[in-house]
Parts: sequence; C-alpha cells; structure tokens
Amino acid sequence: MEYSQGPYIKSDLKRLKKIKSLEDDLENHFKIFRGKIGELINSEYNVPLAQAFLYETKVDSVSVYFYKDRSATINPFMSPSSGLRIVFALFVKDRKPLKYVPFIVFLSKEEGDRYNCPDNKKYPLKSSSFKKIIESKLKHL
Repeated sequence: MEYSQGPYIKSDLKRLKKIKSLEDDLENHFKIFRGKIGELINSEYNVPLAQAFLYETKVDSVSVYFYKDRSATINPFMSPSSGLRIVFALFVKDRKPLKYVPFIVFLSKEEGDRYNCPDNKKYPLKSSSFKKIIESKLKHL
C-alpha cells in the first residue's frame, strides 16, 4: 500500500500552516493505519481500522472506502483528542489495499465550523456533510 498526499488537501495545508509538523503527522497516521491493516489481515479478531467508517464507493473495479480518524500532532504537540481529524480514502482492489489518500484535514476545535469547498459552497465539518465535501473535491480538483 502506498501513501499519496494528492491534490485534495492543499487548501487544508495552507489553512493549518501553524501546525509545523502537519505533513509528517499525516505520514505518521498513514504508517499507523498501515499497521492496523496488517493486524486485521493477520488476526482472527476484528481490529477497528479507524474511529469512523463514512461510506464506500466504486471506481471501475476498485473499491474506495472513506474513513475519519483522529491523529496527534508533534509540533505543536496535541493529543489525538485535541489534534487532527483526518478524512481519508482507502483504495482496495481484490481485497488488497492499494493506496491511502487524505481528503480533508482539520483540527478538533474546527469540528462543526463551515468548510469552504472547491465549488464555492460551505458545509459544516461533521459526519453528515463529509460525503458532500468529498464529492465536491472529486468533481472540482
């Protein structure tokens, strides 16, 4: 499985420029998530992959699963409960994970705030709106 930052979080990186370790924090989240997938494959127990599963879609023969998870930040230090919220996609083909792509990155204190989408609409940062935000980003980027 590979990590791809993709074009979807460029505006989030600019907005969160005070988090100096943001790109490293995203890559660390990927490494932790990759480890959880390894545990899930090699375990007889049901290991939770992320805090919340949002939805699934198909693109050709590839399944795309969207998750929301919490992550700590290094600089400045914030625990997962007060740190980042990452909405990311996991691309899977033939039950094999191919790619991890973050789609929305925000701080816990921004939950519920309005998020500016590429189609100039604003949606609140909450679970019921993530699908609309993701679809807007997919259409316009």
